[in-house]
Amino acid sequence: QATLTHGADRFHLVVAAVGRGDLESTLRAFEAAAANDDGAAVYALLSSDYTSRQTRDAFARQWAEQSAQIGRVTALRRTARSDVRTSDLGVTTIKASYSADARLQGGVTKTVSFDAVFLREGDAWRLWFTSEPR
Repeated sequence: QATLTHGADRFHLVVAAVGRGDLESTLRAFEAAAANDDGAAVYALLSSDYTSRQTRDAFARQWAEQSAQIGRVTALRRTARSDVRTSDLGVTTIKASYSADARLQGGVTKTVSFDAVFLREGDAWRLWFTSEPR
């Protein structure tokens, strides 16, 4: 909260704090869904940016196709998590960084890293996007 003054006028501003809420359970649910190659479970965690444009079944099919093409996550480790941040536009996010073992076509296992950004939507944390594996 803050009080601003301009001449004789005083303005008192109060903004509700953004708590971590269910952030940890959302991160654990994402990690379990990714490690279990469960596109439908990942879909349940997506932000409305995605769910308003794509059905659960279509997303799960696309997930399965990509897993078959580029590899399936067999182990996932969270390596870092940022603090909760709120932009000037009021968008509240956190970034979680991961190291993942992926089984590629032919049975070869490769370790990759990626970031997942989670967005606060109402009372829930939702998966907003992930970076390209590196």
